[in-house]
Amino acid sequence: MRPLLRTALVAALAVGCGKPATKEQCEEIAERIVRLELAKESGGLPVDERRVLEERAKHAERAERDCVGKRVTPEAMQCVRGAKTSEEIVEQCFR
Repeated sequence: MRPLLRTALVAALAVGCGKPATKEQCEEIAERIVRLELAKESGGLPVDERRVLEERAKHAERAERDCVGKRVTPEAMQCVRGAKTSEEIVEQCFR
């Protein structure tokens, strides 16, 4: 899961317009990716909230360093919120 999270956060950097991403927005992006990845791993079973918190904690510093202050559009955030897979976030939300 880590490489995909890093890719998505770095992809967010490439968005040239929009407003600087807040810490909260970056955390939301990271959490959404974590939840989607864990859902995929679980094969449709409910996601363990403890694992969500653990994975978010593992990536919190990177999310802040690689994302906060970089440009992100409202459309990209809507895309993140509606994405059905983590790959969709990387391939569609920040391209």
